[in-house]
Amino acid sequence: LKTSDTKDKVPAMRRAPESEGDPSDSKVTKFHASVRIQALKQELITGFMELLSDCLMEYDEM
Repeated sequence: LKTSDTKDKVPAMRRAPESEGDPSDSKVTKFHASVRIQALKQELITGFMELLSDCLMEYDEM
């Protein structure tokens, strides 16, 4: 499969010629967007937890 230009190498979507304007296209787009948003949220949460942990360790050392 051909991959898209994203860093995570998600397989590129192929559209059949007769599916132009198919309402399900927007559902696929929304799904992919929601997956990306969830990944970004998780990355933010992880970063926040690491920062909080570092601050607590510095406070504990005082």
